[in-house]
Amino acid sequence: MWNEVVVCMNEKYRGMVKDTNKSLYQISHETGIPYTILNELKNEKKDINNIASETVYKLCLYFGCQMEDIMNPFAILKNSMGVYFGMNCIFMIMMQILLLQELIL
Repeated sequence: MWNEVVVCMNEKYRGMVKDTNKSLYQISHETGIPYTILNELKNEKKDINNIASETVYKLCLYFGCQMEDIMNPFAILKNSMGVYFGMNCIFMIMMQILLLQELIL
């Protein structure tokens, strides 16, 4: 039996933006990150894992988090088995969505 977990792109980022109760314009002004980048991240037009590391670093400073707290989960090797947060998993990449499927041993 498989348990599927679907992670939407930039879900953690969107949650952090929502928690600030600030507009993207305000965040842009306070961080120096262009509004268009923030908006493209929010609307899933850009993957936070594929933007400049300086931008991710600024966001982490602003939100007071670590890079792994804001980045999307990813599989190092697709279609491979491994351990992810203590769970035995098979990692599969399908249409830019990470599916984590826990193995029932």
